[in-house]
Amino acid sequence: MKIPQGSCCKRSDKTAQSSVIPLTELEVGQSFRIAYVNCKSDRQLHKINGLHLRPGVIVTLHQKYPTFVVECEESNIAMDDQIASSIYV
Repeated sequence: MKIPQGSCCKRSDKTAQSSVIPLTELEVGQSFRIAYVNCKSDRQLHKINGLHLRPGVIVTLHQKYPTFVVECEESNIAMDDQIASSIYV
């Protein structure tokens, strides 16, 4: 007979799953370190790399609409939803 998970196991499972999220899920004003970039094409990867958005850098989200605007290394960078959803923090 299997012992059912308790509430502490369920909480820790959720915490581990949600520790890395897409940039699009940040709230305005939050700062996080980029964990990784998940691109669908080389072209998109080169575009993100050209914006200096790389794993390890810290970004602060300043705006979500009409475009995403982040501050990264003392520069403000605007990007569309597709680029923002490829960046995980």
